[in-house]
Amino acid sequence: MDIENIKCFISLAECLNFTKAAEKEHTTQTSMSRKINSLESELHVTLFHRDRRSVKLTSAGTEFYTQAKKLIELYDQSVQTVQNIHCGLIRELKIGLGLYEDALIQSYIDSYMAQNPSVRVSCLQFRYHQLLEQFQENMLDIILTSDQFLNELPPGQAEQYLIHDAPWMIALSCRNPLCEQERISRQQMSDQNLVTMYEGSISQLFDYYCRNLPVRGFVHVNTLNTKIMLVRANVGIALLPSFVPLQQYPGVCFRPLEEDYTPRKFYILCKKDNPSQAVHDFVRNCAKSLYPHGNG
Repeated sequence: MDIENIKCFISLAECLNFTKAAEKEHTTQTSMSRKINSLESELHVTLFHRDRRSVKLTSAGTEFYTQAKKLIELYDQSVQTVQNIHCGLIRELKIGLGLYEDALIQSYIDSYMAQNPSVRVSCLQFRYHQLLEQFQENMLDIILTSDQFLNELPPGQAEQYLIHDAPWMIALSCRNPLCEQERISRQQMSDQNLVTMYEGSISQLFDYYCRNLPVRGFVHVNTLNTKIMLVRANVGIALLPSFVPLQQYPGVCFRPLEEDYTPRKFYILCKKDNPSQAVHDFVRNCAKSLYPHGNG
């Protein structure tokens, strides 16, 4: 349904005169008549009784006038809102996370929303490659991600800050004998299965991990919760960023490796050309909060 046709209908309903309504809409009487006829054809109703002397609303036209006024008001409000958002007058943040980062950003989100209750915030979680795709397609303003696919971004496109680079930890069942160790050597992992979300072939898994972690085999999962579930069941051990709150998962313990191992670092990004100052402020302040010693 054409918005301009509806606006012409409203003007004619208020003026009940084609000449005056056409002048109000800065169009011709012929064009005005054509728009009204088009609207009536689309609705399959007669909106006006008209003859050479007068124009009057039908009962259907009277009802449509009431609804059309509401529709145009909503349309105008929607246009104003999206323009304000685009110009940064209404602060909105569309945040995307990878598989782990909710635990990393939780405390900052808490404090940010307490200080900025009027900001509109949405947050979606994706696997890392899909997260980058959503970011590239401008479906997300801000992403928190590992460095796994960052080399696929065009150089210089993103404003990017490091937010976590600490060594990863080993998660294991409290029933696993290795849980008694304060630190775990890589040699002690040789009879353990590694529970992983890495999406690759067996040969790729061995190439990726076994140079550093001589594990017995691999068990594939696709979420953090299923990863923790199998670790707790003592199906295998898992690598996790140190910010994952294992206290939420009874029956699972964290142990550091004897030699630090950092397979991935984590970053927060937005596009440099994002027009919203709120987006850039959030990214910079979040980076300072999560990684106060770095990023200049």
